[in-house]
Amino acid sequence: SIYFKVYETWFGSEAQPILLFVTFLDGPKCTWCVEYDTPGGVVQSPSVTTNNTGKWKTAIFYIPSFRCSGSFPQGMNFRITLLSGFDLVVHMVRIVKLSEELSLNK
Repeated sequence: SIYFKVYETWFGSEAQPILLFVTFLDGPKCTWCVEYDTPGGVVQSPSVTTNNTGKWKTAIFYIPSFRCSGSFPQGMNFRITLLSGFDLVVHMVRIVKLSEELSLNK
């Protein structure tokens, strides 16, 4: 797993909606997900499976209630977890705070 810490002074202590962008190398076959904390506990995102194209790709996750509570080891806030396979190369992770929850039915 790869763990991440979000600066609470930037994010705040209240849960809020975010978009999480993970740029990764579509390398040898593996499956991974993001695990993050919400007011209801730790949640796992839908999984992503690489297809060995050798291209950089970006997975985008909408998280309606992300919380920076330090629930993971050493006070980390979320992690990318390998579910199967042996290797995942991550280039960049970006969080975009949203001013309001997205309605996917609009």
